Amino acid sequence: MHGTRSHPTADARARGSPRRASEGWRPTTRRRRFASWTADPGDSRSRVRQGLLAHWDLQAAEASRVRMPQSSAQTSPAGSGCSQGFQASRPLFVNRVRASRPRTRVRIWFQDEARFGQRGTLTAVWAIKRSRPTVVRQHGRKSIWVFAAVEPATGWSIAIPYREVNTETTQAFLNAAARRLGRREHAVMILDGAGWHRSHKLRWPRRITPLFLPPYSPELNPVERLWHWFREHHWSNRTYADEHALVAEAIRSHRTLCRKDIRSICRTNCVTPEAQV
Repeated sequence: MHGTRSHPTADARARGSPRRASEGWRPTTRRRRFASWTADPGDSRSRVRQGLLAHWDLQAAEASRVRMPQSSAQTSPAGSGCSQGFQASRPLFVNRVRASRPRTRVRIWFQDEARFGQRGTLTAVWAIKRSRPTVVRQHGRKSIWVFAAVEPATGWSIAIPYREVNTETTQAFLNAAARRLGRREHAVMILDGAGWHRSHKLRWPRRITPLFLPPYSPELNPVERLWHWFREHHWSNRTYADEHALVAEAIRSHRTLCRKDIRSICRTNCVTPEAQV
């Protein structure tokens, strides 16, 4: 008759006693070790980790060529025309573009595109108290793409609808935006890194210089707030017969906004009117 031999770890669990350190077990869990490691500001490992995170953030900012915000204790340079918390009134990349064109006015644009179609959204509406208003919501499949570029400092904007988004429509929009520049004007267009923005087939106009935002950072593009305004006040609670109706509504909704409205909706602290001189 052969007897069974129990495992020492199983016996320890049955008795409720912890395993010894010699058995390769530590009394705290991994989550607790990580919490205690990061919570202690005097720990050398915590200081090394914080230094690495700061180094990675600076590397990402340098790769994207975008100004990093300062801490609340630091102030902006005197006469920079920028709100507290930013190092300068415009990115250093814009200064380099301006230095290469001394007799040219450099304008700062933000560009983005949004899909607008028959599958609308529901938003709040004005109604009598204690009533339940009825609104419509369409479930169609036709849609268009609206390309837009804004200048938050002055309120200038351009919006053009297209039936699809690709390199060809992006090229057409860039050419149309370049024609809006004055004789001695140049634009720095800040936009995301979509595939049709970085395509090797795309030919950027000579009077427009692209500046790409860091990945996954739509909050840095003020045009996103313009799309939110359109969906909240114009594009929702309605039905559209076809693509022609969508195009007409996109043009009409953009024409309802004046420059003062654009400055209010797309206001950003890193680009001020003083930065446009």
